[in-house]
Amino acid sequence: MQEKVTGTSERPAAPAAGKKEGEYLVSLLRAALRNEPPMPAPDGINWQGLYAFAERQLVAAAAWRAVKDLPGCPSDVRVLFSASADRALRKELLFDAARGEIFAAFDENSIDHMPLKGVLIKDLYPAKGMREFADNDILYREGDRAAVDKVMRSLGYASEGLESVHDVYKKPPVFNFELHRALFEERHVFAGYFDGIWERAVKEEGENRAYRMTEEDFYAYFTAHFQKHSESGGAGLRSFADMYLVRRNAAFDRGKAEEILQKIGSSDFERTTGEIAENLFGDAPMPVSDEIFSRIFPASVYGTMEKDLGNLFRREGRLRGALRLAFPPYAHMKTIYPVLKKAPVLLPFLWIARLFAVLFGKKRGKAVVAFKTFLQSGEKGGNRGKTDGEKR
Repeated sequence: MQEKVTGTSERPAAPAAGKKEGEYLVSLLRAALRNEPPMPAPDGINWQGLYAFAERQLVAAAAWRAVKDLPGCPSDVRVLFSASADRALRKELLFDAARGEIFAAFDENSIDHMPLKGVLIKDLYPAKGMREFADNDILYREGDRAAVDKVMRSLGYASEGLESVHDVYKKPPVFNFELHRALFEERHVFAGYFDGIWERAVKEEGENRAYRMTEEDFYAYFTAHFQKHSESGGAGLRSFADMYLVRRNAAFDRGKAEEILQKIGSSDFERTTGEIAENLFGDAPMPVSDEIFSRIFPASVYGTMEKDLGNLFRREGRLRGALRLAFPPYAHMKTIYPVLKKAPVLLPFLWIARLFAVLFGKKRGKAVVAFKTFLQSGEKGGNRGKTDGEKR
């Protein structure tokens, strides 16, 4: 039976669960990350709601390490957590094998490659299969795009189309790889610094065409990626667990990392989120405040597409936001269609081609969500307002 690959937006909503369940999930995750015995469950805990929170936040597999021997946990909920952990472990093992096959093919075809994000962070967790994920991210040099596409298709992957700075390739039963040509779109303030990532990359010892970031660049990139999601649609509990483990285990030079964070404008964000991560999972945990609870738990692991779009319509206004979605600016389009760098005159034709691909291709579901969000945003989003960042 083919296993369905689901996105975070398809995960179940938590039924009638609240701050008590959220706080206890944090304590279970803390125990799992630190290999400590969990605290007893508080009276009146909504176990089904607790599991739904954990599943929604992509931490059910990690929390299972604390739940499996927990007195008082109902057997049906224990089965749910166990099943999540089994799925996560199976998926990680399958992805590890598939990624090894891809890297070997890249080596054979002289394609430089660099694993990103969760591919590296998962190894910081105490045990295999604890960090759930939807896809694997790999960076390659932009000039190798045709060669990469040829390799991926030869390995049985189908292209899901262009996604700004990355291309999506999928294959049953669960495989979803994002192949990046760049780390950020030009519109992001981080882009300038990370455009030079290959110049600072370190060649992996004993590998053919494999590279890695310096420890300082890895930490800065992790932080910038976290910040990007947090400022668009929100970031959930797993992101703070990642932050805690990266800060505890990555061997970066703090002074050098701070210089980079200052350069890309992420220093304040890193300080704030780092403090939250330490308060949640560190040596002296703090109670989860209402502000932190509302920041983490209404969001899925990356936030939701609806929230992203709602922010766009509030920031730009409904009409301008809709036009931006339908006809992205040149800076965005040229990351999807590199031919525009040499022939900008093709922009109107590629706008139309992209629009048809979205409306009638594999991404039509996203178009439906965008249309519904547009209708729900109402006239109150019509005037351009300040962004959250401007308000702060």
